[in-house]
Amino acid sequence: MGFPSELIYEGADKEFRFRDEFVMPLLMKLGFATVVNYHGQKEFGRDVIFADSDRFGHPVYYGMPLLSR
Repeated sequence: MGFPSELIYEGADKEFRFRDEFVMPLLMKLGFATVVNYHGQKEFGRDVIFADSDRFGHPVYYGMPLLSR
């Protein structure tokens, strides 16, 4: 089974388009409270930062690297 054509990104900006058009909207639809594009010089491998709440209502932050091939 192959990937649907709308999930195949090509060109110089494929990582940015994949992040902005697929990953970040997916995280928002999954209910994560804060979804932030953190790509830049001081990202330390974290392209997207997102948060969820723990049982006590405190935010728990996650960082997601995006690796392009």
